[in-house]
Parts: sequence; C-alpha cells; structure tokens
Amino acid sequence: MLGERWLLSISVFVAALLAATLPPCSEPNAQQTKTAKRIWYKSDRSVEDSQNRTVTLRGNVEVWSGIHTLMADRVIWYQKRHLIVAEGKVVYLDQSGHTVFASRIELTDDLKKYVVKDLRMLLSDGSKAAAKSGVTDIGKQKRLRKVIFSPCKICKDAPNSPPLWRIKAQTLIHDEAQKKFIYKNAWLEVFGVPIIYTPYYKHPDPTVDRATGWLAWSYGMDSKLGYFVQMPYYFVFNDREDLTLTPMVSQKERLALFAEYRRQFDKGGLVVSGSYNFARRRDENNNPISGSETRGHLFAKFRYDLDDNWRVGANIFRASDKTYLRLYDISTAESLKSRVWAERFSDRSYLNVEGWSFQGLRAGDDEKTTPAVYPNIEFDTWGKPNGDLGRWRASAYTRWLSRDEGADSYRLSGRVGWRLPDTHFGGQVVDAVANLWGDFYYSRDLGLSNGQVYDGSATRFYPEFQVNWRYPFVKQLGSYQLVMAPRASLISVPVSLSQDKIPNEDSLSGELDQSSLFAIQPRSGRDRVETGTRVAYGLNVSLNSTRPWSAEAFLGQSFQLDRTVVADRVLGIRQGLSDIVGMLRVQASRYGSATYRFQYNIQDKTLSRSQFGFQAGVPEFRLTGVYDYFTTFRSDPITEAHQIRLGARSQVTSTWTVFGGALYDLRGNGLLEWQGGVEYRNECCRVRLSYQRHKFEDQSIGNRERFFLQIDLKYIGTVTKLKQ
Repeated sequence: MLGERWLLSISVFVAALLAATLPPCSEPNAQQTKTAKRIWYKSDRSVEDSQNRTVTLRGNVEVWSGIHTLMADRVIWYQKRHLIVAEGKVVYLDQSGHTVFASRIELTDDLKKYVVKDLRMLLSDGSKAAAKSGVTDIGKQKRLRKVIFSPCKICKDAPNSPPLWRIKAQTLIHDEAQKKFIYKNAWLEVFGVPIIYTPYYKHPDPTVDRATGWLAWSYGMDSKLGYFVQMPYYFVFNDREDLTLTPMVSQKERLALFAEYRRQFDKGGLVVSGSYNFARRRDENNNPISGSETRGHLFAKFRYDLDDNWRVGANIFRASDKTYLRLYDISTAESLKSRVWAERFSDRSYLNVEGWSFQGLRAGDDEKTTPAVYPNIEFDTWGKPNGDLGRWRASAYTRWLSRDEGADSYRLSGRVGWRLPDTHFGGQVVDAVANLWGDFYYSRDLGLSNGQVYDGSATRFYPEFQVNWRYPFVKQLGSYQLVMAPRASLISVPVSLSQDKIPNEDSLSGELDQSSLFAIQPRSGRDRVETGTRVAYGLNVSLNSTRPWSAEAFLGQSFQLDRTVVADRVLGIRQGLSDIVGMLRVQASRYGSATYRFQYNIQDKTLSRSQFGFQAGVPEFRLTGVYDYFTTFRSDPITEAHQIRLGARSQVTSTWTVFGGALYDLRGNGLLEWQGGVEYRNECCRVRLSYQRHKFEDQSIGNRERFFLQIDLKYIGTVTKLKQ
C-alpha cells in the first residue's frame, strides 16, 4: 500500500513537471514548427501544404517568436523561403516595444526582418510615425521612405489636421544599435507649415535618456545686453559624466561662452560651471570705451567620501568683477564665499579643517580689506554616558584670519564641560550644562575703541552655566491633540570680561528668536561673549491632528538679573526685561500655510522685526507672499529693510500656465522688481515667454528689463539628471 502511494506521488510530480516545460497546446490549431526556430502560431483555421511546404492561417492569426509578435487576418508561411506574408489588419510588435500597423508586411520567419508598405508606427513612448514604405532588420536598422514623425497627440476633434509640430523627411533611418533617428532632406513643420529645412538631422530615439547633441536655443532682449541668443550643446561621455557648452551671442557684449561639467563618483561628485567673455571695456559708469577686457566666473562644488570616517570637499565661487554675475543674470549674491575642507566623523568625535575665502560684490567692498581664513580647525569630542551623572565634553578651535590691508588675528580656544541628562519627575524635564572656556588671541593692526592701533595678545577665561526646565501638558480634543509646554532656562556667565583688545570678526550679527533666546551665547561666532545672569522663559503651544492640519505658537522673553551688563541692541537684551519674541505657524492641509515671526522692543514700544510669509491656493491658482521688516543695530548706522514680495501662478488649463511676481519697497523706493510670463506645455513641447524688470540701487547696473523666449521640442533639447 505504501509503495502504491509513492508511485502515485511520483506520477503526479512527473505530470506536473511535463506540464510546466512542454509548450502550450490547449488552443485549437495552436502548433509548434518542426524547425529549431520555435515559431508559434494560432488561428481560427489553418491549412498545411506539405508538398509546397506552406502553412496558411486565417482568422485572428497570431504568430510569435520570442518577444516578437505578429497579428493579422491572413498569414502565409513559406517554409522553403523562410518567409512570412501577412495581410489584412496587420499589427507587429518588436523587441523595443514599438508597434507597426499596415495592410501588408513580409517578414523572415524569425520575425526579425521585414518589408512593409504604407505603414504607421506607434513608438514605445507614444510618438507616432508614418511612411510610404520601410525595410527593417530588427536590432540593426529601420529604413523608412517618405516619412512623417511627431511625438504630438492628434486632436480628437480634428483627426485629419496636422499635429502641433512634425518632421517630414525623404528618408528616416532608425539606427537601433546607436539608438538614433537620422533624417535626410527633412522639414520641420508647425501646424502643417514648413518652417526649417535641413539636408541632414539626427536625434536620439525614445529609448535614450541622455545623448550628445544640441539642446533648445533661447532668445531674448535685455536692456544691458541687447538682443541675444543662447545655443547650448550637450556632451555625454558616459553614464556618470557630461558637459554642457553654451555659446551666447549678444548685441552689446559680443560673445560669451558658458560651460557646466558634471561628474559623479562612487563616493562623491563634482560640478564645475563657469564662463568666459571677451568684451568691450567699460568705465566706472558702465559706458563702453576703447579696447577689450576679459571677464568671467567660476563656480565649483566637490565632495568625496574617502572612507566611512573621512570626507573632503570644496566650494569655489569667484567672479572677475562685481557686476559680471548680475549682467548675465547668473547670481544676485552680494558676496561670494569659497571653502575647502576635510572632516572626520567617529563614534563621539568630530574634526573639521577648513579654509575660507571671500569676495565682496557690493559697491563699497574692498578686496584688500576682505579677510581670508585658513586654517580654521574645529575639534569636538564627547565622553561615554555615565548613567544619571551625564557625560563630559571637550572642544578645541583655532582660526587664522589675514588681510592685505587691515587687522590680522589668530585665535586659539578650548572648552571642557559637563552635561547632565534629562531628569524626569512628575512630568517635568530638567537638564543642566556647565562649561569652562579659555581663549587666546594675537592681533596685528587692530583698531581699538579709543582710536589706537594695537599689536599684541589678549586672553580670557570664563565659566558658563545653564539649567533648563520644561513641563509639557497634553490634552486630547476630539481628533486634535493640544500640547502646551512652558519652558525656562537659567543662564549665567558670572564674570566681567574686558573684550576691547579682542577683534570681533564672527559675532557682528545676531537675531533674537525662539532658538537664540534659550542659547547660552545667543550671538553667532566666538569673538563676543554675553556675560551676566539671565532667566529666559517662554510658552510653546501646538495643535496637531491625524489630518494634515496643524498650528503652533510661541511667546518668550528673558530677564537680565545683572544690572552692570551693557545693553546689546542687536539681540534686544538689556538690563531688566529683553525684547519679546514670538512665532505663529498654521498648516492648512494642501491649501496652504502661513508663518509669522516678530520681535517687539518693550523699551521703545516698536517692532524691531516683523516677518510674515504664506502660500495658499490649489494647483489651479497658487499665491505666495513674504512681508519683511527688520532693523539691525550695529556700530555703523541703522540698517533697515521694509518690503513685500508677492508671487502668483495659475494653471489656467492642462497646458497653459500664467505666472508673475513683484518686490515692493515700503521705505519709499517703490517697485524694485517685477516679472510675468506665460508657459505652454504638452506632451511634445514647452514654450515659455517671460518679462523681468529690476531696479538696482548700487553700482552701474541700474534699471534693467529683459524679455526671454525658450522653445523646447521633445527629443530636441532636454537634459536629464545624472544617474544616481
């Protein structure tokens, strides 16, 4: 009995194995050829003539070999000639995913070569082609005569009308090995009207993401450049490396050459862009004078991971002069910052070695007084956590800053500290920090507040302490969760420091906000230290939901306990109460969001800073805006900004988009810039027309306006990103 069960099991297994490996034959008339080519076919009726070695198939015929498929009303297979002739409603699918429609087609019986007349072709990406005749060797070449090609859709309401654009050529060669379309004696037609003729033209086929060739040209008129045209050419070296060269010819500035090189490594990447312009010389008022001069710029970004711990990189930004970047609309930056660095990461330590170089682009910037910083070294390490006792921390910093004219300085700083971990009791959270700092400075040509120039050293040592307290409350309100979190910090630097002989290079600016209010040192940098004892306190309230709706608000202030502390107008800190800072943020699902921040001067009863930003709308109409007011107090006169920027974008239809924006100065300077434009985009082209007007207050650029037109046709002008 047991042997019979084993025999039955083996029989079932063998039957299943045969069913999985043998060709399908359940269809009526489905047959396999007797050759090694494994041609499969099925039809409603079939007649085999063994004498003439032909097979005739009629009615819903399907023939396939590998990934090639042929469908037709009638098929005759001439086995001696290795020829298949299909007639009727012929549909052929090749290995590239292209589909050929015809009334008659002749193929080799491996379905890899064919001759066809009056064909229509649907390419794998939706593009269409039609030809009077064609000869094809699959995997090598297709040669079509009297051909029309277009990636544009046909209008449903007028199917006989020409597409938006198309190429008509005497001959089209599809080189499948090189993945190129090659046209001979071709016209580019727009709405059926011939526009451009070329005896020879080529572009990549639909299977190609990146290919060497011309990109879309751009045209425009600029009040500073005159009429101009940009003609980018794209080079593909391999999957990870490419280059774009863009000659730009302008009426007033002659020829400029722009380039961008991109290279991706296994553990990093490199992007280098720049330009070269051999232009007319100009005086200080930007008026042309005799002679020529060389102008240009270089931007480079590089990063490389040497191993799991070490990383190196460089950001290089330089321009030949202060107005070049704005003239060619490359950048509106007021300064360029270059950096070269190497950094190391480990379990609890960090090391950074870097050098900085700066180039000022404002009218009053002097390159001789602009500093260079190298080397700048930072080292930070943490000890292992020791339970409730926390862990120690040690840091070391060094900086060398030099100028061609002006003060030079060297700084060496060190810190040892201890941090106690969060301690919880009754829902309250408390933690503490204690640090001991030491700084050594050596300066040359340092200007003091009394007007004297100082060469020499200065040192300072000071402790700093901080205790933080938080007490979050949570309440469920239906589908919403309300969180109220009062917090407070006691911050103390209990010494009086003389900082007159210490240069201030990195602590010139600061901002009192939700973050800096609770920082031990609210300023950026290390050169200036805030001393005294103060208490910072605030309340954070948030409302969250499972739906994408949320709101958050913060209100805070500090109180200075030390009556001898000198007021800091930059940070709004003085004896007694500081300025009040606040924030309100609302997120309203996909319909938009808004954020408001402010700093209120309780002494003058005025706002030192007021910023409001929002975005609202739906994809059909989107509106953005930023209102900005701030007053910055430094040793120089008050710097103030009071402006509003608005932008709008409307998706009028599925293909048409209208956009615009403006920047308005509320101090009396009026409209500083505005722009507007329209864009048409569909499956085969993009046309963008825009107008910009700028009002610059410094240097020789002055008022400026620009018209810009760009036309992108599919396969004729698109750069895709490098592979990840």
